[in-house]
Amino acid sequence: MTDTKKPIFIVLLVFGLLAVSSMIVTTLPDESVFGASSVSTCYLLLLAVAFYITVGWVTVKSSARNDLLCCGVLFMGIFLLRGLRYIAFSEMDQVLRYLWYLYYAPLLLIPYFSFRAALYIGKPEEWKCPRWHFILGTVSALLLLLILTNDYHQLAFRLNPGFREHWVDVYTYGPLYYVVYAWIALLLVSSLVLMFKKCSIASCRKQIWIPLLPSAFGCFLLTMIALGRVPSINGHLMVEFPEAFFFTVAATWGCCIRIGLMPANKAYASLFGISSIHAVICDNEDH
Repeated sequence: MTDTKKPIFIVLLVFGLLAVSSMIVTTLPDESVFGASSVSTCYLLLLAVAFYITVGWVTVKSSARNDLLCCGVLFMGIFLLRGLRYIAFSEMDQVLRYLWYLYYAPLLLIPYFSFRAALYIGKPEEWKCPRWHFILGTVSALLLLLILTNDYHQLAFRLNPGFREHWVDVYTYGPLYYVVYAWIALLLVSSLVLMFKKCSIASCRKQIWIPLLPSAFGCFLLTMIALGRVPSINGHLMVEFPEAFFFTVAATWGCCIRIGLMPANKAYASLFGISSIHAVICDNEDH
């Protein structure tokens, strides 16, 4: 595949995977042997595992790589919690509610680690994040604590008194809910701005449209979901927040790796084609 066609293939693949997720949810009946929630959760969990393996395999060891691997683990956490919520504990009210609150652990931590990874891009390996970035982690942890204690103050979700039956269908959002999503958006957008700003290498700059497409489309989807403007098919939203969030972050980073914004373990063989030096590639054990 030529260098011109590879970027187009990557972008089409990203949108194709998201389309498959939407088709699973909207076309597979819930009463089937493998309901829509089960199949969709397994599919997305496999994609999260693929993201983790790809980052670990393709990128070189660095602080940014470690932060992206943390994002991969947290992506798996989102879909494991989703499976527990909709499949394993769907009939246990109190457990279901706290699984719902726990959703916000990866949703708050992934933007933080993504921002850290963006800070590390282009820096020498011995470079350390400035101390002020720990304030961002502290804010994320504090917001998560407030979400987990929502039963006591109901600043994020205002549920019916005594959490009576069907509370999950009858609730309103409190001010904390909007603060949390504003914080998530702030960190995600800041990460994108940092990544695009550091795309100063000529070869990367020419291909900046590759990560720009999934990030722009993902931000559009997340905004539509937050405003309640996503259409439903067969009683299911075409795209829900977890998968839109996953595809926005994972696809953008995947494309940044593809264009060379992050150092990657690829194209080493081409060195031998452009150099007259006789050499071999060995691992740490000289194999």
